Amino acid sequence: MKPDSHDRDLVPSAEYRLLLDSIDVLFYTCDLTGRITFINRQAFSMLGYPPRECLGRYLWEFVPERYRDVVVQELKQHLNNGKEENYMIKVLHGDGDERVLQVKAFPVKRNGETIGGMALAEEVTEKLRVEMELQRSNDILHRVREELVAAYQQQQAVEEELRAQLEEAEINKNALAEAHQRLQTIIDFLPDPAFVINRQGKVELWNHAMEDLTGIKARDILGRGNYEYAVPFYGRRVPMLIDAAMNPQLIQEYNMVVDAKENDTIFAEIYCPQLGVQGSYLSCKSAPLLDRDGNLAGAIEIMRDVTERKKVEKALYESEQKYRNMIENIDDGYFEVDLEGNFQFVNRYLCERVAYRTGELLGKNFRTMMDEENAERVRKTFHLAYKTGKTIRDAEWYVRHRDGSQIAVESTVIPIKENDEVIGFRGIVRDITARKKAELALQASEKNLRQQVEYLNTLIDNLHEMFFTFDRNGHITFVNKRSYDVLGYGPDEIIGCHVADFVRPDVRDRIYQGVRARLGKRSRDTYEVPIIHKNGSERIIKLNTSSLLGDGDKIIGGMVLAEDITERKLAQQALEISEAQYRAIVEDQTELICRSHPDGRIIFVNEAYCRYFNQKREEVLEKNFNLPIHPEDRTWVMQQMNSLSPENPSCTLEYRVVLCDGDIRWQQWTHRAIFDGFGNLVNYQSVGRDITEQKAAQEKLTYLSQRDPLTGLYNRRYFEEALKRYESSSNPVGLIMCDVDGLKLVNDTLGHEQGDRLLRVISDLMKSCFRGDDILARVGGDEFAAIVPNASPGLLEERIQAIFNKVKDYNLEHRDFPISISLGYAVRRHPQVPMLQVFKEADDNMYRKKLDSGGSVRSTMVHTLVKALEVKDDISAGHAERLQLWLELMARELGLSDRTINDLRLLAQFHDIGKVGIPDSVLFKEGELTEEEQRLLQRHCEIGHRIALSVPELVLISDWILKHHEWWNGEGYPLGLKREEIPLECRIMAIADAYDTMTHRRALSREEAVQELRNKAGSQFDPNLVELFAKILESHKTG
Repeated sequence: MKPDSHDRDLVPSAEYRLLLDSIDVLFYTCDLTGRITFINRQAFSMLGYPPRECLGRYLWEFVPERYRDVVVQELKQHLNNGKEENYMIKVLHGDGDERVLQVKAFPVKRNGETIGGMALAEEVTEKLRVEMELQRSNDILHRVREELVAAYQQQQAVEEELRAQLEEAEINKNALAEAHQRLQTIIDFLPDPAFVINRQGKVELWNHAMEDLTGIKARDILGRGNYEYAVPFYGRRVPMLIDAAMNPQLIQEYNMVVDAKENDTIFAEIYCPQLGVQGSYLSCKSAPLLDRDGNLAGAIEIMRDVTERKKVEKALYESEQKYRNMIENIDDGYFEVDLEGNFQFVNRYLCERVAYRTGELLGKNFRTMMDEENAERVRKTFHLAYKTGKTIRDAEWYVRHRDGSQIAVESTVIPIKENDEVIGFRGIVRDITARKKAELALQASEKNLRQQVEYLNTLIDNLHEMFFTFDRNGHITFVNKRSYDVLGYGPDEIIGCHVADFVRPDVRDRIYQGVRARLGKRSRDTYEVPIIHKNGSERIIKLNTSSLLGDGDKIIGGMVLAEDITERKLAQQALEISEAQYRAIVEDQTELICRSHPDGRIIFVNEAYCRYFNQKREEVLEKNFNLPIHPEDRTWVMQQMNSLSPENPSCTLEYRVVLCDGDIRWQQWTHRAIFDGFGNLVNYQSVGRDITEQKAAQEKLTYLSQRDPLTGLYNRRYFEEALKRYESSSNPVGLIMCDVDGLKLVNDTLGHEQGDRLLRVISDLMKSCFRGDDILARVGGDEFAAIVPNASPGLLEERIQAIFNKVKDYNLEHRDFPISISLGYAVRRHPQVPMLQVFKEADDNMYRKKLDSGGSVRSTMVHTLVKALEVKDDISAGHAERLQLWLELMARELGLSDRTINDLRLLAQFHDIGKVGIPDSVLFKEGELTEEEQRLLQRHCEIGHRIALSVPELVLISDWILKHHEWWNGEGYPLGLKREEIPLECRIMAIADAYDTMTHRRALSREEAVQELRNKAGSQFDPNLVELFAKILESHKTG
């Protein structure tokens, strides 16, 4: 059996090829090794490759890698059993998708012997998908049935009836309805409002809590769609969080505020103006609902009314504001330090007492304000507070004034805890010098004052407020029961004490002064004072004091009516601390933060804002600094700002600003309009950040996603999107298709770098032939396409002719490597015609042009390669002509046919054509080749094989080109064939080629060359053919 006759029988004639190209199914032929010898045009649609790229490849090369080993064995078995076969096979399309083909294969026989195979293949991917969907639906129904049976195992009678009913198809609907009812019952029992929509956006479930929240009954809303469920919340139809759970793109499209996202669940707090008297705040979460196969079936949203919590948060914020003011305005020193003793906060009073500014103390250690002895006292106090976790009171030490003088203070140290761990300390500092003096003066009068006020005990004992009297010495003479409760002391522990004994030491001077004022003249006063409970805790009371008159309106003492306001003051203090922390957070932010009036005047900026715009804070606030919005963006930004309302109070905008040095930057700002209770705009609060680099990255990604990286033209994705856009065009649209001839041949022989250069040259030539609104794209490895709007056949022909003229001019200047392309076009004259149909028509027209010129183009390419090969050493000095002579003599001696002799003459000329793809550094290297260089040189057989397969005139000798370096003992390359496995023609070629090389390159004599052939007979050469060749040499004497 000779390979040449097999291949010819496996390649249809030209007229049959045209017929097979016109059928709608894939047709191919292959030899017994599985190598494709012919394939029709359906290869492009079913496999994603043009026919020319499929020829010579093995059938299993189109099968996904994970199936390939199994498929190789099965296909070889189908080819060798010589029977008709029907089977399905999964192939890997050129676009990366896997598709399923239904194949009907037939053996190809000659003289009763199988020499290959042919097959018809039809794509059944969609058909199988539909069958799988039907099977999946049946599986779902089967699982539903099993769940229902399991749910009612305890009810035997019902179970028997249900089994009988499940045998009928209609019961599946009833079972699904029951499952739906159970879900309705579960959701109805949820304490929080909840509802469910299906994939079409229609309400399927609306529980009782939702009815109570909205006032809308389930029967009035079920089945409604088109966002009607949003009306009770917003008064209009808009997407809600439940819609975003199914379609996350709605979040950005409608500027939805999302607080968090966990897996597929979305969390948000929303304000609903339609609910309640003044609107309601709702905490919502929503998630998609999936069926058993993981497909989206709908979504659920659960809500909780958090309006009261919002009110509490607002009240806390207001109280924090008051607390911050109180800390700054109390007449006591207040500080906060970390565990190292570094000041984190000091109030105004403390700074003034030691004559330092706030900024000078923050971050400094307390040791800088006292000597070592007092510093050690403070350290021990801090250590005790840290160890016990309790408040340390009445700690005394001296601090250093800025002028060097010493101030005696009494302090209360309180540990600051976080998660039950002490992280620092806060303290109240009082100057006790005056207090000590006052204590000595008051102690003498305590006893008399206590006796004078005892008679008031019964009168005011039941007051809710504290009430006590004191004598002219300030000693308490009477207290009511409420005073005992507030102070924690019994009557005997209070009567006779000075009124200042129960107040904090640092404010006792004020009490002394108040007592003296009341005793000196008739007067009244109201103020607040901290007192110390018996258990050591501090209470804040509000005093109303006045003089106590005796006979003749003589002042005999004073009386006090006091209210315990401790809880109120603690709340104020917490509020002030919170405000300070908030202020610190705002100042430490890297984002730009500002507040402004509706007229544009800025009333607050943080430090980051000043740094960014290189402005001082006072310059921004006093000189009416305005955000330098780019002139082209300003009108749009103002429109967006003016559109804010109480219902839609915020917006996030991206726009440009112009810095003082002229630099233009992109920024993203979130503007929130603040309205009063009457809906009047009060001011804007804005947070911004620089997104210039992010914008640049987005633009780069957009360019890369739309452009072909090799040519810079639009890519296939952009081209297909453009086709869709032109579907709605009522004007004529033209398409031009272009195919680069011989690209695969160039890649296989000269390398992909040369192929890439060819593509860039062609793209540059084509770009110069199109208008600005034309769309030129690279849509495949060797294919280009152009969309020409408002086109006519004449205009498209002009474009094509212009391209051919450019190619012609280029080839005149580059005769060493001319280029060739095939072009076709089509025009859509009616909007009803799909653009894909126009695309196919243009592609068909181009392909017909390619078929008409295919032979000449391939011949041109081959001749170009031959010219390139002429510079290689093997082709010089008549090597091919001498080989033709030796091959013809041996073939005739062996009785081979004239057709085989002609093919051998072609083999002599093109057997080493693959060396055109081997680098000169390897071909012409002096000295021994390395192992890697040897493997590279041996590739010329495979390269030549691929070149021959691409040219019809060389297809029949392609197998000989591949195998002409095989050795008789199996040590040759590239397949390692041996003995008769090597085609006879290749064995003949090996002897003739070796003989000519020895006599012309190595300059051996005829006798020396023959001896060398005989030495390698049985290893490299067929021994019988060596003797035949020696005989021919002897008879012709032409060596």
